[in-house]
Amino acid sequence: MAFAKKTNSNATADLPRVSVDMLHNLHAVVRNVRPVSDTCLVFTLRLYGIDLYGMRLTESAKGTFISSSAQKGKDGKYYDNFRVYLADDAKDAVEQAVRTAFEDDKTEVEV
Repeated sequence: MAFAKKTNSNATADLPRVSVDMLHNLHAVVRNVRPVSDTCLVFTLRLYGIDLYGMRLTESAKGTFISSSAQKGKDGKYYDNFRVYLADDAKDAVEQAVRTAFEDDKTEVEV
């Protein structure tokens, strides 16, 4: 038995994005912020009782971005454990909450 593999890389472009209002409705909280390098903070995003562990806020030459946790496959590549599609305003709100939690050494910060 063989499984067909869909390789459309633009498949995520049309998906709905999580907005700031949605984050507020889901009682989003940033928790457990910790640095792993000079350019990367790891955190947990709690959405109404669902914890998304191992999310990362990373600063690079291309800008700041948020990514989900990943596992290394047998082929040596990293694969996301889950994906969160954030609208620009939601990304900015989560980023600000992560920075506030880290800089103010808070256990958790509402988004």
